Amino acid sequence: MSKTMKRVLMTTLTAVLATGVMAGCSQKENPAGSSSPSPLASTAETKYPLQTNAKLKVFMGANKDIAQLVSNMGETPFMKELEKRTGVKLEFIHPTVGAEKDFFNTLIASGDLPDIFIGNMGDYPGGASAAEKDGVILSLNDILPKYAPNAWNLISKDKEMDKMVKTDTGKYLMFPSVRSELGKVFAGPLLRADWLKELNLPVPETIDEWYTVLKTFKEKKGATAAFGYEGKSTPALLRDVFLGAYKTDYAFYVDDKGKVQFGAATQEYKSFLTTFHKWYEEGLIDKDFPLTDANKLKSLIDQNKTGAFIGQSGGYIRSLLDKYKTSNPTFDLVGAKYPVLKKGDTPFSGQKDQKFNAPFSAVITAKSKNVEIAAKFLDYFFTPEGIQFSNFGIENTTYKLENGKPKFTEFVTSNPNKWTSTQVQAMYSSFNGFPAVELPEKIEQLNIYKQQTEALKVWAQTDADKHAFRDSVISHTEEESKIVAKYNEDVYKYAEQMFTKFVFGSESLDNYQKYLDQLKALGVDQLIKAKQDAYDRYMKR
Repeated sequence: MSKTMKRVLMTTLTAVLATGVMAGCSQKENPAGSSSPSPLASTAETKYPLQTNAKLKVFMGANKDIAQLVSNMGETPFMKELEKRTGVKLEFIHPTVGAEKDFFNTLIASGDLPDIFIGNMGDYPGGASAAEKDGVILSLNDILPKYAPNAWNLISKDKEMDKMVKTDTGKYLMFPSVRSELGKVFAGPLLRADWLKELNLPVPETIDEWYTVLKTFKEKKGATAAFGYEGKSTPALLRDVFLGAYKTDYAFYVDDKGKVQFGAATQEYKSFLTTFHKWYEEGLIDKDFPLTDANKLKSLIDQNKTGAFIGQSGGYIRSLLDKYKTSNPTFDLVGAKYPVLKKGDTPFSGQKDQKFNAPFSAVITAKSKNVEIAAKFLDYFFTPEGIQFSNFGIENTTYKLENGKPKFTEFVTSNPNKWTSTQVQAMYSSFNGFPAVELPEKIEQLNIYKQQTEALKVWAQTDADKHAFRDSVISHTEEESKIVAKYNEDVYKYAEQMFTKFVFGSESLDNYQKYLDQLKALGVDQLIKAKQDAYDRYMKR
């Protein structure tokens, strides 16, 4: 998959749902039962289940959330019910967790392609556009209007979505997965609210206030890792949260003049490093953060060694509040705004995905002998019934209708099998699976604690939409793809190595100019130009 498509398939598609999700649909047809009209109303004559004997082969990445529950996605209740509803038999092809790229390359080389591929096309040399040119996947320009009018209705009536999904030459290559507005933000800075209350500290907003809080946590609560984060599994999270205060980002971003920059090659980045080196030297940051994963971080929290960290609304707020609601009822968490230098400023950047959820979009391969069936099958996910099914699962198991609206049952909110929320969703919905149009109602119901809802609100208060460089929606030319392939890995690898050295102090920040010079020698300027050219074409679509 090319890094273009990988990004095109990888960032997130949310805006369509922010306004009520669907237009042109009567209240009865609205999958969530709200009074607002739905732009996804079905105009298709396709009747489900389809009358066919065809079996579709589907490539889908391994799902770590349910790998211990089933060996194949076809064994999940959702997929079994999907076969009944669509009338299409499915055969799933899975790589093992962590082996997706190698498996994909081997599959492409063999020429024995499935009917449908779900995932990032970024590993294909030259991306999705090259894959279509090379006869690996199909252009959907004629297929969408003819066989998938519901998906086409969504794409064609949303200018932002249309721009994200098509290539620079106007080709449509995928069925998009779409995030709701609420689903675009899911991570940010968290603090022990009970500690803040005990120590009479406000929730920090500025970098200086963060310093005061962390220092107090260390001195008054004995927090030897006052700030902790998953430096091993999600190293970018630290920069995602704090770099916005310095008007920059870590990777590629778009500045206020529309110019693409590489954040780790700016003077603003040096200011960030200076701050974090100071915090590290004073023992405010987990000294072993490069080796810390989710399990280690949660262990530090359990031991009261960490009072501030970065986490998700579900994976941290919900899981930790669930864990301590009986054994330590005073335990509490609060989401903080992304920090700034001057109180009242808006953070330059932060975690905020786009509506186009690239990793779970779908393409039809050129080797498929069942193109019409594949398109009609995928279009089911854009029908009112398919949207509700994708989000809420199976009636009377994962949800019940109350006043005509689906409401999750305790099977989801308090699973009797002790499955996590993500495991339940993966087993009974299209979560991390087929293309899905995410409903905001689903997010609202899954956030069972007010702390989750409040955190999402404050985390959303950034200018990320203005400055994020959406790799997943740009298209590189063949020459640009060669530049990315030549320089990208070395630039990122070096920047990552030097980040740790600068923070630890094993490399003095007096040598920052030498670091910048080495980035240039590794090709960062060529990368920036390639990204800028691709971005400029994208803006003209």
